[in-house]
Amino acid sequence: LSLSPSTCVQTFTAWVNSHLSKRDMKIEDIARDLSDGRKLLALLEIIADETLPKPSRGTMKVSLFSLHLFFSALG
Repeated sequence: LSLSPSTCVQTFTAWVNSHLSKRDMKIEDIARDLSDGRKLLALLEIIADETLPKPSRGTMKVSLFSLHLFFSALG
């Protein structure tokens, strides 16, 4: 089974939105909507079922590479 990159992005976006909907949040563009870290932290809290500490500095920037490493580590 071979999926196109756009199919993978759509599938991942739907998966993220299925979790973020628990907090009335949604993403449309992975790179843009997860880049400041807010929705990414919310997603991690939902998945882990734990509250994470708030960031100590202003806006956090998250690279796609960081997201790739995180989700690769999940399995």
